[in-house]
Amino acid sequence: MIHQVLVFLNFVVNAENTNLANAKFKIATSEANALAGTFVKGTDGNDIEATTAADGYATINGLAYEDDGTARDYWLVETESPKYEENGETKAYMLLTAPVKVSVSGTSHTVDVRVVNRKPIDLPLTGGIGTAIFMVAGIVCIVIAKS
Repeated sequence: MIHQVLVFLNFVVNAENTNLANAKFKIATSEANALAGTFVKGTDGNDIEATTAADGYATINGLAYEDDGTARDYWLVETESPKYEENGETKAYMLLTAPVKVSVSGTSHTVDVRVVNRKPIDLPLTGGIGTAIFMVAGIVCIVIAKS
């Protein structure tokens, strides 16, 4: 017989180990399904989606496990990353690049999964007049060397 369980996930933090709110995840029954975008449906027929609260916890209701205590594996896919403020601007953390595996059994009502959302890397602005000056100087040097 298959049972369903309410699972609490404690998992979303940033690089400074601060809990993050508003990360959204959908749940798949296999890694292949997670990568294909085929997710577990709720009783309403829509994909089950979990959103983290301010404490970094999310609640997922309705994940199944086996009667004999055998764990079932699920994969979480981050569909929306949390936001943060920087220099008066609202920015988003990077989405996870791979699904996260979670095992659920009759005794795993709280699953501790650590997911770290990282800020995107801001590359310095390149190009512009400085680059043009160096290119012209390089071309002049090559022409002089060939003469």
